[in-house]
Amino acid sequence: MTYCLDTSSFIHAAVRAYPFKNVPSFWVKLRELIDEGRVVCPRAVIKEIEQKDDELHAWIKKCPNEMVIEHDAGIQAIVAEIMADVHMSKLVNVEKDRSTADPFVIGLARSRGLILVTQEDRGKGKAPKIPNIADTMNLQHIKLVELMVREDWVL
Repeated sequence: MTYCLDTSSFIHAAVRAYPFKNVPSFWVKLRELIDEGRVVCPRAVIKEIEQKDDELHAWIKKCPNEMVIEHDAGIQAIVAEIMADVHMSKLVNVEKDRSTADPFVIGLARSRGLILVTQEDRGKGKAPKIPNIADTMNLQHIKLVELMVREDWVL
């Protein structure tokens, strides 16, 4: 299985659930998956993480370049499909410049048949989140803890 991680997964792990100092084994195991080519993310996720000069940013900079997938034509076509849809386009908050990587995460996962990993919950009403769009596109999505269970990690 290959996984596509969104920004919320990296931030949730680093800040809330598996801080580097307290749960270093999580980061070792994640890096092993990255080194095996089984965890990837679109360039847009890296750009969001780079906005904050912190421990996560430093860790990401040490990951192999192969983890970062450029926004190729297949990904861009899916992003265009999302942004052209009246409901799905609300995934991105243009006014606040938020969630700009989300369509690219979905585009990468869908174009390559990857399992999307996100810590986002479903949005309500007219505010869709990654799980809403993933469901609409019949795209498999899980949370980090499910990735850990699938990979049989013991921390």
